Amino acid sequence: MEITKLDWDSHFFNKRIGKLEFGSLGPEEELMEVLKKQNNFDLVYVFCDPDVEINPSDLHSRFFLADHKIDFHKRIIKISESVDYQELDFIKIEAVSQYPDVYTLALESGLYSRFKKDPGFSEQDYENLYKTWVEESIHGNMADICIGCIIEDQLVGFSTLKFDESHSRIGLFAVSPLHRGKNIGSLLIKKTEEWARNKGYDDIFVATQKTNERACHFYKKNNFLINKEVKVYHYWY
Repeated sequence: MEITKLDWDSHFFNKRIGKLEFGSLGPEEELMEVLKKQNNFDLVYVFCDPDVEINPSDLHSRFFLADHKIDFHKRIIKISESVDYQELDFIKIEAVSQYPDVYTLALESGLYSRFKKDPGFSEQDYENLYKTWVEESIHGNMADICIGCIIEDQLVGFSTLKFDESHSRIGLFAVSPLHRGKNIGSLLIKKTEEWARNKGYDDIFVATQKTNERACHFYKKNNFLINKEVKVYHYWY
């Protein structure tokens, strides 16, 4: 097992951050030996299989389960031309200044994030991360497109979509709390799938947290299936 330095995270949070893939191999003692002998990091993300059970409180007071991530997948079928998008308009957001409310929605999308949950990160760290994420997505650096869902010139939802060689992936996805329960989320996901399909992609992925039961139910309702699960522990020095 070897810890890899994460340059982007380290620079952004101004902390020495590394990543360790533990998988399901090796005893906890081996994991802790690798972590404890390091003095070059402030924080290490430990990724492991969902069936791995570690009792962090027995090992280190600042070692805890920060996230149980669920990765969903859907095979995109041909989008029906008869989809009724009601009064919704969908646009490609070109700049934050078009719809500044995209910042609020970005923060909404991260409420269950490990960067929100971990007390080692400040509230400002969390807000800066998600604001940067949506900014860089709009600019084409962390996503290829940011899709805005508009009702009467008001942004009520958005999604970001990145295209890889073999598949597409949703990065951020949110609907305004004031407009939930109106089928807007399902129509936004359908429009996002349509955008991916029109770019030639048959597969779309999206990740969320197991504790975010609303999001998990939403993706299952929209015919996404669980692709894989991973636990993420944070080890602070």
